[in-house]
Amino acid sequence: INLKQHGCVVHFQCLVDGVVKSVNGIEEIEAMESVLEMEVYESFGVGEVVKKTLTIMNDAGWAVLIGEKDVVERDYRRIVELMSEMFETEEEMEM
Repeated sequence: INLKQHGCVVHFQCLVDGVVKSVNGIEEIEAMESVLEMEVYESFGVGEVVKKTLTIMNDAGWAVLIGEKDVVERDYRRIVELMSEMFETEEEMEM
């Protein structure tokens, strides 16, 4: 029996500051062949004030990918592409 699989954990980056208006691409990521599990943290939901991800300590969530090497690599590359527009924000209003 050959149980060898390829896998990785992708940490979602928030590339913008502001108040989240929408979170995009989640349905596409959930439907990917290699995605076993994923989560976008509640603190990055619509209406939340967010800052750009600078370290793993303030990433926006994660996805676990597992499967054949080419499938994992394809899905990984697409997730990285989606991260560029994952969080749409507007400027935080000053009080």
